[in-house]
Amino acid sequence: MLRTVLRGRDFAARNGGEEFAVLLPDTEIAPALAIAERIRTAIPAISLPGTDVSVTTSIGVSGFPDHANALDKLERLADGALYLARHVCSRCRSADHPGWTGRRRAATGSAPVTG
Repeated sequence: MLRTVLRGRDFAARNGGEEFAVLLPDTEIAPALAIAERIRTAIPAISLPGTDVSVTTSIGVSGFPDHANALDKLERLADGALYLARHVCSRCRSADHPGWTGRRRAATGSAPVTG
C-alpha cells in the first residue's frame, strides 16, 4: 500500500512492531501532512481476506529543519506526535464523544491535528 501512495523518491521501512517510518526528501510540512493523510485514508481500504477486521492508523510527522535538524530529534518529535495522535483518537472512538469525527488524523511534531 505504501508503494502506491508514496512518490518514487520517498522511502518507507518498518520501524519495529507495527510502526513504520517514511522519509520524504525535500518535502515541506504541509505536503508531508497531505501524504500522511493519503496514507491514513488508504489503510482502511486494505482488506484482510476471511475477516471483518478494519484497520486504522495514527501518524506523527516532523520535519527538517522546521522542527529539528538532527535525525534522532526528528524521530523523537514524530514519535511524540504519533503518541498524541493515538491518545486523542483513543479518547474520540465513540460517536458519543464531542471530538468524534469518525476518522483518525495525522499530527505534526509541533502542531498536532486532532479529531
